Amino acid sequence: MLILFTIEFSLLAQEEANPYERPKNIGIDLFDDFKNSAFDCYDSSVIIKKKVLKTKIITPEEQEEIKKVQSTIDTLYRSSKSLQIKAPNLSPDSKAIAANNLIQKTIAALDKATLNFRITFSVLEDLEEVEE
Repeated sequence: MLILFTIEFSLLAQEEANPYERPKNIGIDLFDDFKNSAFDCYDSSVIIKKKVLKTKIITPEEQEEIKKVQSTIDTLYRSSKSLQIKAPNLSPDSKAIAANNLIQKTIAALDKATLNFRITFSVLEDLEEVEE
């Protein structure tokens, strides 16, 4: 009974964890810098999306920030391909596994950041249609 409770509790805790939480560094600058840049983009997208959903307004500065961040996201997507090639060749195998996991979590955060910006602009477009 105690074992079942422990298993259920750990599964519940995993479900509640933020899937876009910034992973820890793996100790390889190339991969850690990639991850940190991507999660900085994700964090910016969350802040802007929350603000726009609350206020229904986006400033010119925020629009410029979105363009800048989206450009960084595009660059990170391109660099992810070379990192995916390099990761399996890392030694020891535990570093290769950690790098692959880091890349997958980072790409998911980049996808979510892009989605956050799409949602932001979608809300604004919907408001413009209502006003017309």
